[in-house]
Amino acid sequence: MRRILEFFLCFPLSNRILYFVAIVSGNPVVAKEATTIAIWSLTENGDCWDHWNNLYKENLEASVALLRKLVNEWKDHSLKLLSSPSVGLTLSRTMKSFWLKNKKAITEGGANSSLHEEADEYLTSK
Repeated sequence: MRRILEFFLCFPLSNRILYFVAIVSGNPVVAKEATTIAIWSLTENGDCWDHWNNLYKENLEASVALLRKLVNEWKDHSLKLLSSPSVGLTLSRTMKSFWLKNKKAITEGGANSSLHEEADEYLTSK
């Protein structure tokens, strides 16, 4: 795990979310660690929300994992995420964008409909 953390830390903060999405599939232990680091990046830099928004549909499984963790640990992260008005606004805008993407995908049907439905549940639970 230390090597994964060192790998993440060698990149600019705003790009860490990209690397989370890239490695999250496959190894559950790595996925858990990557999710933790991704949430930390989101709390530290509002630009990460925009990166995640750009990657959302192409990396839906990883996005659902990250949403699940955010919802399950909301009490731990909400104060930090909502303490900055700009990050709070970006968070709100990003979640609305995810919700709209999910609604469109669910309406159209398709291979990832169940993942979009799961993501939608997390988005509407908070």
